[in-house]
Amino acid sequence: MIIHTPDIALKNVRFHSPAGAVYSKVKDDRINVLFVCLGNASRSQMAEAFAKAYGPDVMRASSAGLLPARHVLSTTRMVMEEKSISLRGAVPKSLSHFALNEFDLIINMSGHALPKTTAPVIKVLVRDPNGKDETVHRHVRDRVEAVVEDLIHMLRLARLEQYGMGKATASASMVAKAS
Repeated sequence: MIIHTPDIALKNVRFHSPAGAVYSKVKDDRINVLFVCLGNASRSQMAEAFAKAYGPDVMRASSAGLLPARHVLSTTRMVMEEKSISLRGAVPKSLSHFALNEFDLIINMSGHALPKTTAPVIKVLVRDPNGKDETVHRHVRDRVEAVVEDLIHMLRLARLEQYGMGKATASASMVAKAS
């Protein structure tokens, strides 16, 4: 899939026209992002944790579920620990506890429709690992990590462009040069 913003294309998600508002806002502040899955027991918890670990400079992350589970899956906790990210204290939260219109961006990994909102929504299909083995959980974790990293990269490019760098210059400045 591809993230497509007004001047930036990334590889994991497709942005549609509402992305322009998100792209403009990050230039001035961190954006509020909500990651959603069905139970908030695995995928969206992973995404929130990766976002908080890797991108606190460009976003404030939360997560929720359409039908929240009773607890975060133990295998999810284990595979996140393998990345040195703890889900200690994480509990599933219901989507109904959030005012969706207050988010700058919602990433929907549930595969189901969300309630009507004015916030831009990006649909990202990520397999639900509930009831699957550790290998599936690791694959899902890595996919979620890539989606979050791509979003962070896009937001940081937008921030760099605020300071007068063109897309090519901003991208080049973020790539480590081999010596």
